[in-house]
Amino acid sequence: MQPEKLLLRSRAKEQRKNFCNSLKETDLFKLHQLISWKVLNFFSFKPSDIIAGYWPKAEEVDSRPLLENLFLQKYEVVLPITSKENKTLLFRRWSPHNSLKMGLHNTFEPHENQPLLLPDILFIPLLSFDKQGHRLGYGGGYYDQTLSTLKKIKSITTIGLAYDIQHVNQLPIEPHDEALQWIVTEKKIYNLSEVV
Repeated sequence: MQPEKLLLRSRAKEQRKNFCNSLKETDLFKLHQLISWKVLNFFSFKPSDIIAGYWPKAEEVDSRPLLENLFLQKYEVVLPITSKENKTLLFRRWSPHNSLKMGLHNTFEPHENQPLLLPDILFIPLLSFDKQGHRLGYGGGYYDQTLSTLKKIKSITTIGLAYDIQHVNQLPIEPHDEALQWIVTEKKIYNLSEVV
């Protein structure tokens, strides 16, 4: 891992935390609702699409309003599960009615009794993003490995959910880094697919 990325990661976490702490809880909730609304009003998903979200931690954009809305629209929604043995995420079916368990890295994930499914659309958390669609994550490499694996199997659409303050001019990249096609923030929808 590049030392530059470690420093950027630390700064990005601090900036995101300060941004979220500067807002009232109700304003932050409205921001998450706005990002969800933008996604739902801009993108057209096929009825057969399997849509992967994430359960938010720390100051990540809360994707739960979006996932609940997609579930109500009868989409198959999945959440990632992590494994100690493998950097590739697996995805299990999620429903607002089912309980979750604590997984690795303090993330909530569906129980083993939920079926494994391969997503077509992935909503992805991040610390920073640039105009080329590169994202700075937490350094585990899970999403990079997962996107690389999925792209060999099927056509996928990748959408990062972020606050606009997370946009930077350029991130250092490594050969294994996977760029995203779209980023949705409270201010803008970034179409990055031309440069992916």
